[in-house]
Amino acid sequence: MTVRRFGTIPPGLPGDGPWTRSPRRRIPVGFRVTGVRRLSRSGLSGASIARGRRIGRGSRLGGCGGLVAGNPYGEFDTKKWPDGNRKSSDDMDVIGFNDLVSSKQAARRFFLDFCWKNHQRFCPRCRERKLYRVSGGRRRCSRCCYTFHDFSRRFLNSCAFDCRQWLWFLKLFELEVPPRDMAAQLRVSYPTVLKGQDIVRRAIVAQALDATLLHRAGVWAGPGGKRPESAMRDSPVFGIIDVGGVVICDTLPELTPEELLLFKCNFRLRTASFGRVVYTAPYRNYLAMACCGPSLWPTDLVRHEDKRLPLDATDFWGLVKQRLGRVRGLPPVQFPLYLKEMELRYNCRNRDLLGVLAKALCAFVPDG
Repeated sequence: MTVRRFGTIPPGLPGDGPWTRSPRRRIPVGFRVTGVRRLSRSGLSGASIARGRRIGRGSRLGGCGGLVAGNPYGEFDTKKWPDGNRKSSDDMDVIGFNDLVSSKQAARRFFLDFCWKNHQRFCPRCRERKLYRVSGGRRRCSRCCYTFHDFSRRFLNSCAFDCRQWLWFLKLFELEVPPRDMAAQLRVSYPTVLKGQDIVRRAIVAQALDATLLHRAGVWAGPGGKRPESAMRDSPVFGIIDVGGVVICDTLPELTPEELLLFKCNFRLRTASFGRVVYTAPYRNYLAMACCGPSLWPTDLVRHEDKRLPLDATDFWGLVKQRLGRVRGLPPVQFPLYLKEMELRYNCRNRDLLGVLAKALCAFVPDG
């Protein structure tokens, strides 16, 4: 097979060497064709090369504490989000949103595009593609006989919203409308809105590369997932780092709240707090560490009142303080959910969140 030379990678980027492409379907090992004008090798695309960017693929910097696989929240470009002068082609204007919510069929098609790639159905349990149609628009797997519909075992199916209500809910969630106002506008009960918010936050957490660590630490995966064996007393310890304007909150399973207190008392690690959330001075490569839980407050003699920590000067932590200041009584089990949500909002501050949230909502609920 003849392979034609396409060019070279700009100097300084990983994987310097010749670029090739082939009009045939079969291509050499190590190459993949993703479109007529787009080539990729080792996570690099033709469009990314032209802009001098590299998409972090499978790395710890590939999203929110190492993130989402297969969508802009996971394989993200660290130079794309902070640029407020350029608007993403995925952003949706008011007219486009109005077209989506004009009918239940249009809203359903919008979510189906995220659920099934190329509209190819498979069994959510065993991934078998040979299916039989049954009544009610459902399908039955030929291997395990599991009967399901298009949204089975997904976060989207965990709340009593239809597709059009989900779209309106995600738009109000994006705009940070208070829950009571959301309940009045959607004409649903206040507990239903709280449940919807919890599902969206758990869907965001499920897209992180460190989601497995969070689930092992006691964060519930979501409706349909396995419940933690024991209640979480303290939240995991997070390391916060800023990479080119993109904030990453990485789970640090090797550290515990008790060890943070040890560093404070024996090694004079400076700490500060707001509410029951404690954050520290820089530690190793991290700008700060953050945690929430009663173990950080063993007695009234332990106080976290140091001033002028580097994290206080960042826009991200100012956003976290502002948003969490509205929450009354933040339990440790909810702190990872809110922190990951704030991380997503900050990193997507110049983008439309609706598509990112919809894609996370259409993912399968992890087993936990």
